[in-house]
Amino acid sequence: MIGVFGAGALGSVIVGKLTQKGHSIQALAREPSVEKINEDGLKIIGLENFRSNPKYTSKVKEISDWKIVLLTVKPNQTEESAKTMAKYLHPDAIIVSIQNGVRNKEIISSYCDNEIIQGSAWWSATQITTNEILWYTKTRQFLESDLKMEQSSLIQLLSKVVPTEIPLDFESVMWSKLIINLLNVPHALTNSPYLYGFKDPALRTLVLASINEGIIKCQENEIEIMPSLIEPFIENIKQSQNEVISWISTQPINETMIHYVSTHKSILDGKKSDIDYLTGEIVSLGKPHSTPINSFLMDEAQKMDHLNEKKKRIEYYTPSSLLEKLEEKVGSDYLNDLLNHQL
Repeated sequence: MIGVFGAGALGSVIVGKLTQKGHSIQALAREPSVEKINEDGLKIIGLENFRSNPKYTSKVKEISDWKIVLLTVKPNQTEESAKTMAKYLHPDAIIVSIQNGVRNKEIISSYCDNEIIQGSAWWSATQITTNEILWYTKTRQFLESDLKMEQSSLIQLLSKVVPTEIPLDFESVMWSKLIINLLNVPHALTNSPYLYGFKDPALRTLVLASINEGIIKCQENEIEIMPSLIEPFIENIKQSQNEVISWISTQPINETMIHYVSTHKSILDGKKSDIDYLTGEIVSLGKPHSTPINSFLMDEAQKMDHLNEKKKRIEYYTPSSLLEKLEEKVGSDYLNDLLNHQL
């Protein structure tokens, strides 16, 4: 049996689509999602619109029957998930990590002796209600190439959800996705929905500055990234105001379908966010070099995490006020140099 461990939005799309295609697949998730989906089914809207009736469970022991495990949790949940898998998974089960971040395989392998395959999802979904998922980008996903199992079977399986390919350099794909994920913290700090938030020029400036600083730090540390994956996104947010609005209007999402990026969603849900495994990776690259923009943004996001832990009220910046404070912190010359950086 195929199983999805941690079926949030992305994992639920996988479960729903593969169920629709006739595969025997089960998802491990928390209540009340399990009860609701088992009773009423799963509804996918956006790029595709369909209902399916996948099998969900909250009983961890049931993963012992899984032969292929698609791990789709946030990177800050990887260690806890690995401990659970080590306890219950069959030793021959294959773990496929379809996650953000660059340390998941390292973390999983410290607990599990199973074969581990890394994946990188360049597509997105968000949970609208307990059993309704908005699927709003469907670009592609990647798997690393050093597979011990027959490559074609896993690629064929995952391609039934999103086109899946094996790149020549998977590490560069992972780091490229991490660079794109630097957009998370500016969105979270300003309470901005993804995509529609880009209507604000100040938010676009914040995102572009953090991404370009991340690119520079990767280059300084001789970490390969893939310009062909990053440049299209950068070019979209560098457009004029009217062009950005036109780009947004072509997407399968409207202003009633509010989507928050993973870091922001965790903060809204009162949970610890994934910033240590995303922005934190770039900040760590800055030592002994400097990453003033991402360090500042991460410090501000960690303050929000702390307020969450204390169950205290969070006050958000506006994009303009955050940009103003950032510019005071790093200086206009440094900021302008970053904004003009060419990949």
